[in-house]
Amino acid sequence: MTISLNENFKSEIFEKGDVLFQEGDKTSAFFIVVKGKVICAKKSSDRFVVVYLAKDKELVGEDSVFRNLGKHDYGAIALEKSELVRVESSDVYASVGNQSDWVRNILENLSDKVRDTADLIVDHRIEDDRLTGEEALSEEVFALIKKSLG
Repeated sequence: MTISLNENFKSEIFEKGDVLFQEGDKTSAFFIVVKGKVICAKKSSDRFVVVYLAKDKELVGEDSVFRNLGKHDYGAIALEKSELVRVESSDVYASVGNQSDWVRNILENLSDKVRDTADLIVDHRIEDDRLTGEEALSEEVFALIKKSLG
């Protein structure tokens, strides 16, 4: 995927363990991973379930922004030193607001499907390497998730 950003978008550096957002936080932005890894996890009773791992040029939190529900459904933390671009919700809404209704409806529909899939993963406590790009997660990663998002 190629992402073209104008000069208004500046990258930020997040260190390993830095929290991008917590589950339930207000959705003020989503992130584009320029370089690095960000793990997204949702709390399920006594533990966290990984929803997905975002790597270079992937998005984090966009589903919550596109649905415009006001809060994140999961938490996200940097798994390593990562360069990210923050895309403010207001910029998204201004840009999408200039499109026809069907564009907004498509984005909301796709985001609802992502949320439903994430809920299914959490409800059934599914652990599958496909959620992490075939990357096996160590106990250290789960400890970091619990420490950062717990």
